[in-house]
Amino acid sequence: MEDRDRIEALRGALERSQNSVVALHQSRLARLFHAYDTTLGRLFPVRPPRREGRAGPPLPPGGLGEPGRGRDVVVFPAIPWGYRRQRIHHIAARFAGAGHRVFYLGEPGPLGSPYEARLEDGILQADLRCPSRLDVYKGRISGPALAALESSFESLEKDARISSPVLYAAFPTWQPLAEKLAARGTLVYDCADDVSGFPNVSARRIGEERRLVGSADLVVCSSRRLYEQNAPRAKKCALVPNGCDYGHFAGGRGGILGAPGPVVGYFGAVAEWFDAGLVEYAARERPSYTFVLIGDTYGADVRKLMRMGNVRVLGERPYEELPEYLRDFDACMIPFKAGHRLARAASPIKLYEYMAGAKPVVSARLPELEGLGCLLYDGADDFVEKLDAALAAGPEERARLAAFARANTWDLRFGELRSALP
Repeated sequence: MEDRDRIEALRGALERSQNSVVALHQSRLARLFHAYDTTLGRLFPVRPPRREGRAGPPLPPGGLGEPGRGRDVVVFPAIPWGYRRQRIHHIAARFAGAGHRVFYLGEPGPLGSPYEARLEDGILQADLRCPSRLDVYKGRISGPALAALESSFESLEKDARISSPVLYAAFPTWQPLAEKLAARGTLVYDCADDVSGFPNVSARRIGEERRLVGSADLVVCSSRRLYEQNAPRAKKCALVPNGCDYGHFAGGRGGILGAPGPVVGYFGAVAEWFDAGLVEYAARERPSYTFVLIGDTYGADVRKLMRMGNVRVLGERPYEELPEYLRDFDACMIPFKAGHRLARAASPIKLYEYMAGAKPVVSARLPELEGLGCLLYDGADDFVEKLDAALAAGPEERARLAAFARANTWDLRFGELRSALP
């Protein structure tokens, strides 16, 4: 079998598996679990089995590499390295590319050694030891867990010879540990979202974030609203919006969808803040348009959309394949519920990625997107009209959008971030 045939076979297998995942997410059992997860589950979480599958055995203490040209960076994230590429992944990768040794922490839990570390994509994935598995969304770091994590980090610190690191906290659950380690280096809190808008996190996150904002040497915010909320309480605060990997999203050969008519596309989380009813309305009003949704559908009810002939719900797709789909889109959408707390403070990365592909964007009227060149709608009928206008955009307008994306890359954002570091 030739390489191209193998790629197509793998792509077909992925598509079939994602169809099964989407169907599972829309099942009655999954929806009941989600209802529990966002209510009583915030206090009494039910934990799924731990996801394994890390590549390769743990590195020995002598295999953690030498300190780089820049200071070591320890990332305290909310999501695993191998999950959907988000802001923290881009920032960590650029620290590594600039000569920093990056330790990206995984989900702590019981281990047979003080810590485990593996090298992936030039990033050291480090799991710390903890008496029980820590749920970053609903769990809490205190008492024996805090002592165990500090001891585990000290072992990693000694073996890797970490000195004066940048402690980069990307989610407030880590606040007790990050503050415990703060004297060792520079503590940074990256505030990418309004944490109170997540339906499945513990209410403790709000207090932890407040303390983290007050103690961090630098607070970095992804949107103006988050900056305005945090700047008065922070020692130092910087606005560093999201960006895009322009070279990645400007590429793509296309031809992957084979969809009829104009294609209106979306990729990202299809979650509580995604307005599935609005997309359903638009799909009925414009039956000649094909609407394509790419992303995890857990938390959103897309059952009606899945029954519509001109809507394709594809589930997750690898980051490496997104430019292929983007090339096939004629226009893109960000159909968020504008009143949702998370959406009001959001700086959607997908805006810049869409524009890197020279695609017109139709979005809910989110504060952070005012004046950025996308078409903002007010209400269902206006959404449909703005989709019509986006699809009618000519080459000059599309070139302007691509130029905007080139001026808002992750490389430029990383430069802004580094210049703000104390």
